[in-house]
Formats: sequence, structure tokens, C-alpha cells
Amino acid sequence: MDSLGWGLGLTFALALGVLGAAAFLIRRRYVVVSVRGASMEPAFRSGDRVVVRRVALAQIRAGDVVVLRNPRAGQPAAASLRTLTTPEQPTTEPVQLHEIVPWVIKRVRAVPGDAVPRDEVTSLRDVAGTAVPPGRLVLLGDNAAVSIDSRQHGYYNEEFLLGIVVRRSGSASVPPPRISRR
Repeated sequence: MDSLGWGLGLTFALALGVLGAAAFLIRRRYVVVSVRGASMEPAFRSGDRVVVRRVALAQIRAGDVVVLRNPRAGQPAAASLRTLTTPEQPTTEPVQLHEIVPWVIKRVRAVPGDAVPRDEVTSLRDVAGTAVPPGRLVLLGDNAAVSIDSRQHGYYNEEFLLGIVVRRSGSASVPPPRISRR
């Protein structure tokens, strides 16, 4: 093989290596997550896919939409007995109240150092201090009627943070009021 052939082969191998490294870094930095449920309607609908950039808590601001690992993932979903009544025969059977999903998508209401939003978040009305503590977030779903968020569970821990939603991917939903562009 002549030197031109070796040069082209080496250039091709180098280009593949650079592309592979770039793809690896992009995949480490960005994740695509599917939205499930109605808690973020109308900004995001069930079935939407969003691109999430992994970031530290210090980069999050109030109004950003974030994705967190569900602290309750891996636990069995709550079950209840519900009476199903039909004209022919009433029955009672176990019914799942909600499915525990692995990821939670919510809008940030307050970050560490912000004032505790006691008026909006009933679960935080009696917490000590006037500011959100370090390593904690106050998260709210846009659709308060169906959202399970800080209104019920108080602060969310930084350790569960995956990242910030930077764009929607492959969806026909109404655009959200604010998605971080940082």
C-alpha cells in the first residue's frame, strides 16, 4: 500500500475516533426522557419527549423545568379498594391509584437561598427557616389538580436531580412558558 493509502486510512480512523468520542460525550451530557402523566399540562403532555441536559443544582433557576429520579421509584404503587358499581352487579377489586414512574418532570418554584413559598406550598408552611435550604428544591407541576409535587411532599433533594429540560423532541404539544436555554 502506498503512503497515500496509509494517509487516507489513518485520516478515516482518526475521524471515526473523533466522532465516536463526540457521541460518547453528548450521550453523557444529554438524555431523552418521555413524559408520562398530566401533571405538566399544558406545557408538556403525556407522550412528549424532552431533551435533558445534566447540570448541577447551582445552574438551576426558578422557572426552569427539571427532571429528577423519582424518590419513590422501586416501591410498590399504592393500592386501594374501590367499589365498581354496575346496574347488574356491584363489585370491589383492588385498583392502582397511581403508577410509580422512574422520573419526575416539574417546574422549579424555588432553589436554595430563595424564600420558602409558604403561601403556595402547604406542606412547607411549618418548616423552620425563611429560605430554601442548601441541596433542596421546591417543585410544582403546572397542572396543580393532578400533580404530586412539593405541595404534598415538601422539598426535593438535589441527589435525585438528573438535569434541566432544554428542548422538546418529537412532539406536537403547546410550547411551555419557559425552557432553559443555558
